[in-house]
Amino acid sequence: MKVDGITIKNFKGIEDMTHRFDKKVTVLSGPVGAGKTSFMQAFRYGLTGEAPTLPISSGKSSLIVTMDCGEEMCIERTIANPNKRATKILGRKVGVGASEEYIAETTNVSNDIMKIVTSSEVLQALKPDELGTIFLEQSKEKWTMDDLLECLNNLNIKERTALDKEYEKLEDEEFEKGKLPAEVIKEIKGLFLSKTINLEGINKAFDEAKATKRDRNAQYKIASSKSKGFLEIVKPAYTEKEIKDKLEEVIGVERNVASYKKTISDYKKALQNKKEQDKRIASLELSIGMNKGVKPNTAKYSELMEKKEDYTKQIISHEKILQTLNDSLSRLKRTLEGLDKPVCPISCKLTCTTDKTCLREELDDEAFDISESIVETQGILKEIKDALAVVEDEISSYQNNKELYNKKVLLRRQLDDELAHPIILPDEPDKITIKSDYSMEKNDLNEKLSVLRRYKDAEAEYKRANELKRKCVISDFIVKSLEPKGPVIAEFLKTFVEYLEISCNERSSLLKTGLEVKFDVENGLRATFKTGPSKRFLPYSNLSAGEKIFALILLTDLINSFCDSRVLIVDDTDHLDKECFDMLLNFLASEEVNDLYDNIIVSCVYHDDLDDVISKYEKRGTIERIVF
Repeated sequence: MKVDGITIKNFKGIEDMTHRFDKKVTVLSGPVGAGKTSFMQAFRYGLTGEAPTLPISSGKSSLIVTMDCGEEMCIERTIANPNKRATKILGRKVGVGASEEYIAETTNVSNDIMKIVTSSEVLQALKPDELGTIFLEQSKEKWTMDDLLECLNNLNIKERTALDKEYEKLEDEEFEKGKLPAEVIKEIKGLFLSKTINLEGINKAFDEAKATKRDRNAQYKIASSKSKGFLEIVKPAYTEKEIKDKLEEVIGVERNVASYKKTISDYKKALQNKKEQDKRIASLELSIGMNKGVKPNTAKYSELMEKKEDYTKQIISHEKILQTLNDSLSRLKRTLEGLDKPVCPISCKLTCTTDKTCLREELDDEAFDISESIVETQGILKEIKDALAVVEDEISSYQNNKELYNKKVLLRRQLDDELAHPIILPDEPDKITIKSDYSMEKNDLNEKLSVLRRYKDAEAEYKRANELKRKCVISDFIVKSLEPKGPVIAEFLKTFVEYLEISCNERSSLLKTGLEVKFDVENGLRATFKTGPSKRFLPYSNLSAGEKIFALILLTDLINSFCDSRVLIVDDTDHLDKECFDMLLNFLASEEVNDLYDNIIVSCVYHDDLDDVISKYEKRGTIERIVF
């Protein structure tokens, strides 16, 4: 991604500035505090989104940095007080995180790499493992599983010694000292999904192995606690089968006893039922024998009912006749009584002197006749009622007989049912002597079984603890081998560290500083520097101020060549003299370096000697200068 121009507004010491990059190399020149650092930070902010503390110019409410990167990319970043950030790409607003991802995908350079190559401070702060990771991530170098296994097999670390000792305890015929056990190889293979192995795969495998180690250690702690003291436990002198067989035997006897008790109970119950049935049959037979009921004659009954009805009608008729006769007799008696009085029979107010003798005689005769009729009717009525009483007695006898007969029929049915379902007595069981309670025997056997199972559980936990201990040793070995500063990463780095040294030293010879670079892969990637043929290699911290500048340039250039960021920032040249500064510009302006970069920015403090050097390269047309 080539930056064609930059516009800066209200960014720290720069109020309003626009610059077009006409040359690949741009030198920022000016006194301390003039704005060079602000420009460098604004440039870095535009590319990476990384801004310094309090970036907005004093007295301003917001800042804008716009990076013109051609038709494919134009980045506009803003910050408004207090810290409200926004990013536009090609005039379109996008999230801050999304913008970094878009830029990284477009340029094929990660935001982290861009932050490193645009700041010497970030590069200086890199730890060896972080520096190694940069090259490992960008490296095209890959291992096969066989490469990894060979590396692991040849490791000489204490965890490998512990691994061998653990497998020696197993007395496994397949285990060969000095070679990775099959179990370990299987577990390692399970950590890698791809056939080829790179840094990402190693890191993922490390994270998974670390989590597994943590889980196994926790499990081992629990199992070890549970199996504590197992070796001091005396193993029971009986097997689980022996106990179960004996227990089954006791339970079998118990079942037989229960079956015998049930047989006895069933026999007694059947005997009692038989006695009760015999009683019922005898009672039924007796009741039937005592029952005098015969089958009712329904025709006779119908005849009796007809007679009863006829006699009833006759009684009603004769009672009416008798009532009529009695009424007539009463009227005659009243009339006869009236004849004895001197009044007219028609009206008591009239006096009558007529002789009534003949009339009296006539009425007396009539009264006598009626009296005789009454006596005759009463006699007939009594005869009819007596006949009715006989009929009703016969009807009552019929009904009583019928009731007895029906009861007799019911009793016969009950008897027939009992006879049809006789209770058959089973054979009487032989009497045996039995024990009623086997709980003590069973409790004793169950306790023995419980003791044996507790022993087996403890034994299983002991074996499991030993197995988990071995698994923990495996995890220790794998984690130690794959850790970011571990031996596998170191061996992986060794596959291309020679290339790094050659590339870096070729650049150093072009820079003509006399610096020689060597990389140490212990605990990551550590750069050491030799300042002359007779000198020894020193760490970065032991270099002089000027040597540190060239060392950082070489490392930054190496990272750029690996990552193809095509941006080089040299932001600290204050300790370079005229000669060294000339060497630097000559290096940056060379065709070999220019071809690798789109933008190279150098910052320096203005003074006459450096001005002469800058002017020389300006005249050649290889650089441009921004004066602050």
